[in-house]
Amino acid sequence: MILQPKTRFGVQILEKYGNEWVLIKTRDSYYSSKRPGPWGKIQPIDGSEFGERWIHLHDDQHFTIMRKR
Repeated sequence: MILQPKTRFGVQILEKYGNEWVLIKTRDSYYSSKRPGPWGKIQPIDGSEFGERWIHLHDDQHFTIMRKR
């Protein structure tokens, strides 16, 4: 998927890992949020495990999903 930043934090993450990411798994809930899902665990396309993170797949705070592959 291609991500676009919404916040300064999003800009920093994409500067570090790039804007192309791979969806690894999905969940209906995420332990640190009361918001219902879908949540997706994503990883930079280069496979870096250090960049893995969970994002909300419909309305994430830091990123907009521009295109899904």
